[in-house]
Amino acid sequence: MPMARTRMYELAGGEVGSDEDRWMQQFFPPEAIAPTVVYLASDAVPFNGQVIETSGWTTAHVELAVTPYLPARTPEQARESLSSSGVELTVVGGLTDMVAAKMSVA
Repeated sequence: MPMARTRMYELAGGEVGSDEDRWMQQFFPPEAIAPTVVYLASDAVPFNGQVIETSGWTTAHVELAVTPYLPARTPEQARESLSSSGVELTVVGGLTDMVAAKMSVA
């Protein structure tokens, strides 16, 4: 999940020359994500299946958490399962861990 002021900003509708654009140029230049991108493209990375956020000379793992898996064999069950509030979240770490957690329930 890189965030930097690049051409993609313009293609996504960012207004060139706006206050937001100047702010992005100052605090989120492309060179601020380059160290993380170079590292992630190297053979030295000891993990995969992770979501990484990088912007403004910082980087972090984005942890994935799930609620308990509940039945969803009908649209009504899906609605009921997804409308549950106040349930405990379980951090699963990454996409691989999430799939493993789901498969252990099935």
